[in-house]
Amino acid sequence: MAARITALSLGLLLTVLLAALVPGTQAQEPGQWLIGTWNGAHQNSRMTILKDASRFVFSRDGDIIRWSMIRDSETRGLNGHMEAEGAVTKLSDSAVELTGRYTARSSLNEFVGRELVYKLRRSGNVLEGETFGGSNAGIFSLRMTKAE
Repeated sequence: MAARITALSLGLLLTVLLAALVPGTQAQEPGQWLIGTWNGAHQNSRMTILKDASRFVFSRDGDIIRWSMIRDSETRGLNGHMEAEGAVTKLSDSAVELTGRYTARSSLNEFVGRELVYKLRRSGNVLEGETFGGSNAGIFSLRMTKAE
């Protein structure tokens, strides 16, 4: 009986050691797929967006996933540099929700402090969805791809 328990204990110990030493065998933290840089563009059916470059960076801060956005956009009548930051409020393997605010680093002063909510769906390395708030132009769509 003691030999059987020792063999089971040794087997468990080897499994734990291998999981710690072999890359890719450790359990990933929730949302690890999101961490990093994502690049994309916003669109809006109520306005003509001539150019839009949006970059999101997601990072872990303890148990919280934080995000920051830098967006340069050119529309008819309005060009600007916008920055926002916030936190992930909902997360699954197939979707993510972000809340945050435009920061003082934005060149469009009327946006500073306005709340943003992004509801995005994941398909592999692509996030697509909508953003609410931040502007009087209604709902914007966003599509972005994770940078390599």
